[in-house]
Amino acid sequence: MADSDFIARVREAREAGIIIGDGHGLYSPEFYAPHFSEEELKKARLIETHKSDGTHKGSIFAPDGSVIKEMKAVYNLNFLYWVARKVGVTEYVRANGRGSQAQELVGYIADALA
Repeated sequence: MADSDFIARVREAREAGIIIGDGHGLYSPEFYAPHFSEEELKKARLIETHKSDGTHKGSIFAPDGSVIKEMKAVYNLNFLYWVARKVGVTEYVRANGRGSQAQELVGYIADALA
């Protein structure tokens, strides 16, 4: 089980809309601040360099629709698995799709905080 400081930060992040059921998104480390520091995310090996491959499915798109060639980011599904483990979630994720897994993890995290 995580320490009380981590659990408090997860509660605050959840209330702030940071713990979200997005299993596809790549977010800058700043998205998770101030609840989770860039150093903490690096230590957990959640910050990675993601590269577009030029295909529609394998490219990273900016909000304006332009292709981003490369970015350092946190894959939100990995973030959710990390948070779930740290708050003591032991339930097995039954969903197959990334979005469904993310939604399921958000529910398990909420239950663990209750």
